[in-house]
Amino acid sequence: RSEGGGFCGQRTRPFSKPLNLSGADGLYLDCALLSDEDVGRRSWKMSLRTDEGRGEVVYQAPFQPAVGAVTRVKVPFSDFRLVRGPVALAGAPALSNLSAVYQIGFTVSKFVISEQVTMLENFRNGSFHLGLAEIGSYSEDAAAVPAAVPKAMDKDEVQRRRSWVQKLIFPVLGVFFNEARRRRKRAAQLLELRGLGRWQRLRYAWGINRARGRSISSTSLLLTTNALQTAGLWVLGLPLRLILFPFFRLQARRERKRLEEKLQADAAAETGTRADE
Repeated sequence: RSEGGGFCGQRTRPFSKPLNLSGADGLYLDCALLSDEDVGRRSWKMSLRTDEGRGEVVYQAPFQPAVGAVTRVKVPFSDFRLVRGPVALAGAPALSNLSAVYQIGFTVSKFVISEQVTMLENFRNGSFHLGLAEIGSYSEDAAAVPAAVPKAMDKDEVQRRRSWVQKLIFPVLGVFFNEARRRRKRAAQLLELRGLGRWQRLRYAWGINRARGRSISSTSLLLTTNALQTAGLWVLGLPLRLILFPFFRLQARRERKRLEEKLQADAAAETGTRADE
């Protein structure tokens, strides 16, 4: 959708050991857009994470699926750029250390990869269906040995490896930003766009729940509980926004700086190795 982040993404769980793609020239996807023919009205991006961190700084490259029939699409490593959110980092090191890939994913977005926040013209909002048969690596060298794919972490292992800051923050964020709250908020926005005021939206919610078979007392309890939760979370969220979130943003900036320094060191080491050869 165009509201909010304006993207839809999927990714593997982090690998238990880094994936070594140093013998490959790029990634491929066997895929097809099955819902419509508007491939060019969405921005399609492949993602690689070359660090164990979970920040928003990753390498991305554009790709474009075929329409209708599953077709192999190649994404060369030379097309990948270091990005932070939807913005490519100017002067960032190129993707070089392919011996340690920790996560692979792809994103469909309203933003193109650019050094400025750039929205795709004529972006198509709404649902889509991307058929994905296979993701892998390829090499132009026929003698290259395929990479062995390490096992992905399970949910418990992912949680164990989180930093203490993430272990503190994520449960709190789950209370304020869960799927049920997002859906209620989006439904209220759509009804407001259609001209329904607050009391009209309340009457609409009452009618929907009664039509689903809820009793008067059950519907009253549900709507009252939702209203109290919304008010309570707003009250609790105010000190969190003033105290906890700035601390979280500071930690995120430190993590980005650490990652950028690591990537620059990797690029310098790669350059030195090539010079020795």
